[in-house]
Amino acid sequence: VKLNEPIFKSILDGDEDTTEKRETEDSFFTTMKCLLFLVNPESHHMCNLLQVGFTKRSKSETETETLTEEKLCRMQVCMEFGSSIDNDMFRIIIESVTSGIRSISAKDAISLIEQLLNQCSKSDRASFLVDDCNVIWDLYKLTEYKPNLSHSNINIAIPKLACPGLWWRTTVIALILCGKSPQKLGAEIWRASPTIHALIKMVTSGKFRFPTADCDDAEREKMKAAENSIKEREFEIAEILFLPSSKKSSVKPAVEPDFSEVSKKGSRASARQREKQARMLAIKKEEERAREMAEANRRKQKLRRAQKSIMILNPRSVARRPRKEAVQLLFSVNSMFNLSQSFKACVEPDFILLAIGSTSRDSIERAYDWLIPTISSSAG
Repeated sequence: VKLNEPIFKSILDGDEDTTEKRETEDSFFTTMKCLLFLVNPESHHMCNLLQVGFTKRSKSETETETLTEEKLCRMQVCMEFGSSIDNDMFRIIIESVTSGIRSISAKDAISLIEQLLNQCSKSDRASFLVDDCNVIWDLYKLTEYKPNLSHSNINIAIPKLACPGLWWRTTVIALILCGKSPQKLGAEIWRASPTIHALIKMVTSGKFRFPTADCDDAEREKMKAAENSIKEREFEIAEILFLPSSKKSSVKPAVEPDFSEVSKKGSRASARQREKQARMLAIKKEEERAREMAEANRRKQKLRRAQKSIMILNPRSVARRPRKEAVQLLFSVNSMFNLSQSFKACVEPDFILLAIGSTSRDSIERAYDWLIPTISSSAG
């Protein structure tokens, strides 16, 4: 099975030089933004797209009239007030992947959603109107990785897998939506997804660590054990998919010399000859062990690389430690969408209390360093 390279780059990661940033200039994203009237109506992209429908040929038929003031005004209003996103807009994008007829790729769909979120964050008049949990679960389905098993001899059940880059980008999208609808969407996803549950705790407390800052020793060990268990399962799956049963070594093991035949013929190998042959045999065995260790190390490195290319899809499973490639994206969206303040301001549910973990003395002591500044700022 061919390795699947994860793609973590996103327009939301705050990196001005990312590949995804450059992709915003390609025809697909530009056209989609023009169709949604999210581009300045006087830009050459919009003028080129709408030239046929909104302009008329002059008498000489060599020049085109510019858009009228009225049309420009209408398009400007669309751009300023049309950045809001809702359940239906997400549904249209999701169905454009699953329809099967001239469908776009899952990567392009997620990138387009990120484009819309980025556009929405820049508009003072835009609103986040997504409050349907099923939108998030359906978004996760776009991250599925389907290995080609037609020519393999795999006889065991393999759970649904995901492309890690798309999975974590979708998780961050879900976190943004939860932050913009904390009372409804945030409360429901908090209960349903352990990973987003952990991310909300990190964002609310400002402590980006795993296990989360509210955990005592027993809870930390429990979270680590659950994460390690699922990673071991992914390691086994990666070995089955990408490195099935290794071929037997073509190097024949060193065979100890047999002096029985020599003894039967009435001759006897000298002690010096036996010592020499024993040394040669030891050297051959050492070379074999070195080759075996080198092969084992190569296989281990391949497995590690293979494991990074897949993950178990189920977002309702155990809490996952954020991949290091996704950490910058998490920091960026927290700042861009002011998620921390959004969760702290919510009182039903009270995410500050939920991030503390409980009202016990130990829990409050663990939260002391971030809780006191939070309460002070809220009181001010």
